[in-house]
Amino acid sequence: MKKIFKIIIILTAVIVIALIALYSYIRSNRDEIHTKIVTSMRDKLHARVEFDKMDFSFFESFPYLSIELTKVLIADSLFTIYKTPLLSSKKLSLQTNFWSILTLSIDIKKIVIEQSSLQIYTCSNGYSNKYILDNLSKKDSTAITKKKSKSKAEFNIEQIRLTDVMISIKDSIKAKAFGFNFQSVICKLNQTATETNAYVEGTIFIEGLAFNQLKGTYLNRQPIFLKTHLKINSEKGFIEILPSTLNIQKAHFDLSGSISSKDKDELKLVLHNDAFLLIDAKNILTKHIYSKLEKYSFLGPMTVDAVLRTPLKGSGSDPHIEVKARAQKIPVSISGFDIDTVSFDAVFKNFTDAASIPCDENSTIVFQNFSANASGLKIKGFVKIIDLKDTKIDVDLKGAAPLQDLQNFVNENSLELKSGMFNLNLKLQANVVQLYDSISKKINGTADGELVISDGIIFNKQKDLELKNINFRLNLNPAGTHSVNLSLKAPGSDFVLTGEVEELVAFLVSQESIMTIRAKAVSNSLNFEPLLAGKPETTVAPPKKKKKLEQDVASSIDRFLTHTQINTSINVKRAYFRKFNAYNLTGNMFISNGKASLSDFNFEHAHGKIKYTASIENTNQGFNASFKSSVINLSMPEFMEAFENFNQESLTGKNIKGNISLDINASCATNSNLVVIPGSMKGNLKLNIRNGELNNFQPLVNLSKHIFKNRSLDSVRFSTINGAADLMGTEIELHKMIILSSAISLAVDGIYSFGDKTDLSIQVPLKNIKSTSPEYFSSIEKFNNYNGANIYIRGKTKDNKIAFSYDPFKKGQKKKK
Repeated sequence: MKKIFKIIIILTAVIVIALIALYSYIRSNRDEIHTKIVTSMRDKLHARVEFDKMDFSFFESFPYLSIELTKVLIADSLFTIYKTPLLSSKKLSLQTNFWSILTLSIDIKKIVIEQSSLQIYTCSNGYSNKYILDNLSKKDSTAITKKKSKSKAEFNIEQIRLTDVMISIKDSIKAKAFGFNFQSVICKLNQTATETNAYVEGTIFIEGLAFNQLKGTYLNRQPIFLKTHLKINSEKGFIEILPSTLNIQKAHFDLSGSISSKDKDELKLVLHNDAFLLIDAKNILTKHIYSKLEKYSFLGPMTVDAVLRTPLKGSGSDPHIEVKARAQKIPVSISGFDIDTVSFDAVFKNFTDAASIPCDENSTIVFQNFSANASGLKIKGFVKIIDLKDTKIDVDLKGAAPLQDLQNFVNENSLELKSGMFNLNLKLQANVVQLYDSISKKINGTADGELVISDGIIFNKQKDLELKNINFRLNLNPAGTHSVNLSLKAPGSDFVLTGEVEELVAFLVSQESIMTIRAKAVSNSLNFEPLLAGKPETTVAPPKKKKKLEQDVASSIDRFLTHTQINTSINVKRAYFRKFNAYNLTGNMFISNGKASLSDFNFEHAHGKIKYTASIENTNQGFNASFKSSVINLSMPEFMEAFENFNQESLTGKNIKGNISLDINASCATNSNLVVIPGSMKGNLKLNIRNGELNNFQPLVNLSKHIFKNRSLDSVRFSTINGAADLMGTEIELHKMIILSSAISLAVDGIYSFGDKTDLSIQVPLKNIKSTSPEYFSSIEKFNNYNGANIYIRGKTKDNKIAFSYDPFKKGQKKKK
């Protein structure tokens, strides 16, 4: 044991003595080593080489000897003019083996560069200092190596280590600028007679890659991790990037490519990522390019293969970029519109026209095998985006879904989609930057295809109304005029509409555009009661909050009601509402901006005919209506009953018989159920009633208490009632109306009120009273020519009834005047 210990002590002493001797030897030959290194570096690089101090280290790089240079400067021949060194380093270590130092044949194997700056530049006049690096990468031939003087050092570099080394590459001609901070990088070199293999690994902070400084910077201020294998052939000017690893933030890429400085003169990078998120593109792309993509929020991972090619010479331009992306059922949001899942194979190119430079205008994105599920609607097809500056789209999509699966598109508090099928076939070519030209009022594009609903059933919860057999087809025409067909059934109703639509696409994309619909509506039976009558109020749960999609659809419906012009001709065999029936109804309906008008309406009612024009406007409380009507020979009982006795009880269909003809021009207000609001009626009318009969009409019965006590006025037949009146709310101001009846002939004027303001003046000729025949006045002309004595009776409302009294001084007549 003691013997082994002595051996160790002796060996240690020998090593120490040897190192001391080696150190002394190196110190004594410092100047020669200095000269060899400087001379060799200058001859190798053909550059200016300076350093402030040289020192040696035995232990830091053992088993190598480290020659440490401080304040190193390597510069091109025109450094005095451009003042930009190729390398400026606080510390540069050259490592060699001990034997080469002992023989003074220095062979540098490793280089360690710390806290340094490497600047490669090309001036606008074409001058560049990168020739120094070209010289460094050249390997001397065997013949030249043999001829080298032993007074020079050799650089057979096996490893380069970079720590906190800033590399800047600027090209003023091409407007390119690249910045790298090699924080901790090791490059191992394996040189052969024909090529050099470089194995690079470490962390690099990318200051930015500007292939054209005017168009933005890629990888702007991004940390990366790189592990790569390069094959360098200096003679051919070619560097092959073998399969490598590149991490940018959380995104992991497989990297390969090449750099060719002679034949193709280009840099080519090939990237692959199996789980790429669109948000990761923000760290890679320029702000300008990413701003185009962030409108489309792809929220799931995609498989991405990207190829980037850029010339090393020539004018600066964007690199040629081709990106292939594949997605399988990932969620997407486009301008706030959420799509549940999307799948596609997409290709992006910024050099669609190979003869033009790569740029936004020369870019396309093609989505092949595109499929999506948007709130139940399953869509498949093809999407092409052209020219990212003045963007255009080319879309060919087909979609289908059971109607009930589309419930999310409508407010579930008001509509329930119960059954049926929805189909979509859409071809669209359009400019999305300016889809609608507000000056020319035109769409920059065309649409073709169809939208179909078949055998649909929709339940309207607010109206408690179920619509069945809904069949709808909208055929889109590239010319801009689209055909529409709709048929449906409801309780007591069937409805068929055919027509055409203009400005549909403009309506969908522009808030100012008005859509026009021209159509023909045909029905065998049309029941308005479920549509117009209000649903009985019941206690219901508070409505659910609308989803964003529901809000958008509801907003679109509101716009449809306010920004659509509908011009429809109508042909209905029977239309009815409560007790009202109309037959053989024809006419035209025009709807625009929340208003509706009816023109040339003709229909049969109460065994007569009605000609009708009207307009109606929606209000917060109900509707404002104005109308003009000619009533020809209608049955009075049916007419009164149909209109529910005009919301009064004094004169009803039970009291009156006969046929009425009248002309009325009036306006009124109704509630939301289209019931006339008392007091809102205004207008005038002219009427003629022939072959009529009043039965148990209380005002006449009361009148018999004052005159004709021997004549029964419970039932009075009359040949003619002819008159005119003004409508004033709940009051009718009668102009002189002459009544020629079986019991009496008289004239009435004044106010007839459905409230409590009736004030009538009744003129009864004495001749009529004395006559044995009540038909003494056989015509209105005879009545008007009568110059004899009269009895005047005044009828006023009292206790909700009309009370009559003698009016010898004709106060009623005077009040009217």
